Amino acid sequence: MLQSKIPESAAVGSKVIQVSATDRDSGKNGEIFYSIISGNVGNIFEIDKIVGTVYISQALDIMHMQEYMLQVKATDYGNPPLSSQIPVHIIVVMSENDPPRFTLATSVIEMLENLQIGSFITHIEARSSSSVFYNIVEGNDGGYFYINPSTGVVLVNSKIDYEQIKQFNLTIKGTNMASVSSYHNIIIHVLDVNDNPPYFTQIEYFGQISEASEPGSYVNSNNSINR
Repeated sequence: MLQSKIPESAAVGSKVIQVSATDRDSGKNGEIFYSIISGNVGNIFEIDKIVGTVYISQALDIMHMQEYMLQVKATDYGNPPLSSQIPVHIIVVMSENDPPRFTLATSVIEMLENLQIGSFITHIEARSSSSVFYNIVEGNDGGYFYINPSTGVVLVNSKIDYEQIKQFNLTIKGTNMASVSSYHNIIIHVLDVNDNPPYFTQIEYFGQISEASEPGSYVNSNNSINR
């Protein structure tokens, strides 16, 4: 198997790898042409049928495809033609100076207000040529959430009350080893939980009524509140 790494930013027409086969026959029986017979998802690559150079024919996108496993065939011009095959593993890599790349610009999450401290909220991930470190830079003034700087896992860090706050808008910063950063937004909708019983506004209520009053007559008004 042959293997090659190519930066995502490589231009169309860039050489990826060259394959080479030999045929001990003479004349037409010894002449060879090359072809890609499988693994060329999206027709991203082409091969020079004469010299065996594999090159880029379309722009690479590491978020769409990170690696390709091509099957290249060398065929002679004999009658009948004979052929051999070799797998070519192509890995797409990011440049050192490229910012980390989040899979989505924004995540929308729903959470119950009664989640315990330490409960899992979400996991975000950014791709980079080096390790990415995460931190919350906006929207977490009350310290309600914590993000693991290495893994991108977001956890509940403080008790949350729906009656006090119903939505959070967090901005996550991802920074790689080249000190290049990018950002991801998390919108968290807090869902109400029936966690407060109703209570009366007074301890005691007093009313007067005549013994001659009809059924359904007004006696008093009792107020209760549920938060």
